[in-house]
Amino acid sequence: MEKSILIRESETTNILGYYSNAIGTYELRGESYSENISKMYELKLDAYLLYVPKENLQETEVTGTYPITGSMIFSPNNRSFDLVYPCNDTPNGRVNSCVGALTYRRVD
Repeated sequence: MEKSILIRESETTNILGYYSNAIGTYELRGESYSENISKMYELKLDAYLLYVPKENLQETEVTGTYPITGSMIFSPNNRSFDLVYPCNDTPNGRVNSCVGALTYRRVD
């Protein structure tokens, strides 16, 4: 699996640059989805840029990772899907992504 935060021209496939890129594995069983990140590349924090070419991202150490689990729910026409993660904020400092459903749409 590879997932990126990237900047592209609105509604085109022209990618202007990247903010981050992660490489790992995922597993989908029914609607149950999980992923493990093994490599992470990010924009250098003092770069004062919003994005850079993918090859200019810097590898960051992946430590203390745990699987991210949630549900993957496809739209009726299979042109989009939602990744829904439970909000598991705990007093010990572990914080999951509590942003609600992330919707991914197919771009032709």
